[in-house]
Amino acid sequence: MSRTDIKERSAGLLTTFAVFWIGVSAMVPAAAQTDSPEPPENAQLRRFGGGWECDPGYREREGACAAVAIPENAYSTNSSYGSGWECAHGFRESGASTCEQIDVPENAYLNPAGNDWRCDRGYIQSGGGCQRIDVPANGYLSESAYAGDWDCERGFAKTRNSCVKIDVPERGFLTGRQIGDLWECERGYVKTSDSCKEIAIPEHAYLSDSYGGPGWVCERGYAASGDRCLALEVPANAHLNHSGNDWLCNDNFRLRGGECHLAN
Repeated sequence: MSRTDIKERSAGLLTTFAVFWIGVSAMVPAAAQTDSPEPPENAQLRRFGGGWECDPGYREREGACAAVAIPENAYSTNSSYGSGWECAHGFRESGASTCEQIDVPENAYLNPAGNDWRCDRGYIQSGGGCQRIDVPANGYLSESAYAGDWDCERGFAKTRNSCVKIDVPERGFLTGRQIGDLWECERGYVKTSDSCKEIAIPEHAYLSDSYGGPGWVCERGYAASGDRCLALEVPANAHLNHSGNDWLCNDNFRLRGGECHLAN
């Protein structure tokens, strides 16, 4: 093929492509080729998603951006969302467009946010006011929100509206709890309904610190039987377990008839 033929063929291809592109362009809707409409006054184009949004301090209304009406005793939040305003410290929203002053009752104060009130220490909210907390004898004002309004001094238990002295038996001590086990027994003693009974430790045993049980544990190589500790008879091909109060067959042996037999 000569150079002249190559040039003529290339020119034909370019013409064909140009005709094709004009036809495709004619098929694209006119709206897709135009830019987004200009935003109204006090608005700006969205950075993402197209369209526009009102500036802070303005709200969309019938295709325009109107200034937010800030009521008395309120201030602008300079936000594009929500109402655009909040009530000043010491005021709270009343209805949809007003801020009323918070009426702080006697023995109360405004909370840190300034939108409500709390009772002073020693008082509790009752209706629209603060009522004095009646602390019984041997009690004190509580600092915990979960413990109630008052607690009892150490050695006393809360019973309805009073503090009753805890009767601790000999060899017992206070736990410091207000509910549940108010006292426990010293080491070497076990708790009964109202007293501490000395633990009788059998031969080949020692005191246990675990809750429940007789209060003692057999030494290694012995097993409890009633109120005694009996020596374990460990069969051939067996060994004491981790606690030392029972035995297990060695590896590759299986228990059968009280003895350890070689596994098949």
